Amino acid sequence: MLKKYKLVSIVYGGSGSKYADKMNKLILSRSEDQRYPITSKIVMESVLTGDLLTNVTELFTQTEYCLAFLTADDCCIKNGEEVYRIRQNVVFELGMAIYRLGREKCILLSDFDPTQRNIDLPSDLKGIDIKYFSPENMEQVFSDVLDKILKLSSQNNNGEIPQYDKLLERTEHYVDYEDLFSACSQLDSKEDVYLKAVLNYWLDECASFNHFEERCLYFLERIGFISMFGRNDWVDAFMEKIKGLTSNYRQQDIAYCGKKSVSFIRNLSSVVREYVQSKIRNEHVDYESLLNMLLMEPAEESGVKNPLALTVYYDYLGLLHLHLYETQKKEFHIKEATNCFKKVVDDYADYTDLGLKIWSGFVGYNLARCYLIQFGLWGNAEDGKNMQRYFATASVIRKSWLKQNGFNQIIRSALSYEYFVCKIDEINSNTLSNGKTAEEIKQEYKMLERELENFMLKSEQLERLVFIQELLARRQSDMASNTPIAEETL
Repeated sequence: MLKKYKLVSIVYGGSGSKYADKMNKLILSRSEDQRYPITSKIVMESVLTGDLLTNVTELFTQTEYCLAFLTADDCCIKNGEEVYRIRQNVVFELGMAIYRLGREKCILLSDFDPTQRNIDLPSDLKGIDIKYFSPENMEQVFSDVLDKILKLSSQNNNGEIPQYDKLLERTEHYVDYEDLFSACSQLDSKEDVYLKAVLNYWLDECASFNHFEERCLYFLERIGFISMFGRNDWVDAFMEKIKGLTSNYRQQDIAYCGKKSVSFIRNLSSVVREYVQSKIRNEHVDYESLLNMLLMEPAEESGVKNPLALTVYYDYLGLLHLHLYETQKKEFHIKEATNCFKKVVDDYADYTDLGLKIWSGFVGYNLARCYLIQFGLWGNAEDGKNMQRYFATASVIRKSWLKQNGFNQIIRSALSYEYFVCKIDEINSNTLSNGKTAEEIKQEYKMLERELENFMLKSEQLERLVFIQELLARRQSDMASNTPIAEETL
């Protein structure tokens, strides 16, 4: 899962400028060469204008670690003796950093021996380890400090130092989908306010990545949730800004990823963005054109092995074929859609998720819909079994989403819509295949109705659930009057 680069703020005063610059270049070069998700800023260069206190405070709220260079630049008289002190701006900024980050995330370095008698340090700093370096060992000390920061950043990553190297060539890309929303868990619970804050947070994170493939994959990690934010102008504005971040790659990106791979991930991001944006705007979607765009740069020829990218590719390829079948009724499209969804479920979905099976829940439902259509076309018993199996599996997965405490209530409400739609279709599939008696199906409808009523009492996003309530009522009415299942649920 891609997360915002960890920021190291570098504090210095007076003659520490040359050390701060050297450390800053070391961090940025190591990040670029080895693709560690880390970056740095020199505090004095970042807050030269405006309200200094406000800007420093804001910088430290974004900071993960602080490096402070202590240099004895000020001379003063204390108890009749000449002593040297570090610059007062360093004391001030370091105090703010310790308050914000804690001692363990603040690393102090000095080019003098802090135990010398003529060095006057604030008493609060005497309990903190200060790393002394000399011209002879400076490079080694700086490198060791950076290694320490990287190891500290691995504490929440099972001891492995995170790297974003060769992302398109990886055969695993696990995402903690609960964590997608955790950064906004304390925000205002009013729906629009919360959802806008989530998108703003995602946009800032996406823009922070240095490399093109990182921004594209970050966007694709979240694409399955975008429709849940509704058809709002601010969602469309978010997608427009994402377009700007995922449209143009550089020569460096081609050199690192390869022309075919970077072109593939760009094209994939463009197609899914255009598809989703057309839905947000309630515009006509040119499914044929989008399908041709995907097929022009096929995954098989791209060299991309990343399972998240391939999951999104085959899912949207399947969706486009499915939409074209619905409009053209050509059997070719429903067969292709089935093959695409099955490929995701069999080959890729298990390598993209840490436990919630988000893509299995999305794509498994689409695959069940394909088998439902095929069963209606040809009456094949195997299609009927597959239809029931994938509907049942998708229903179980989607119901588990509603029990996750990491999701805000608004997100759980949106996910509940996905569950109830799937569950209704599962019940309908049993009606079509005669898998259960009429009485058993009536009881399932009643149980689902009670489940929906209980959930709506807790929900703050009722519009889509009201649609589910109306749909459920129609299904029960249709069953009572022996009316065939309407196309709207297929």
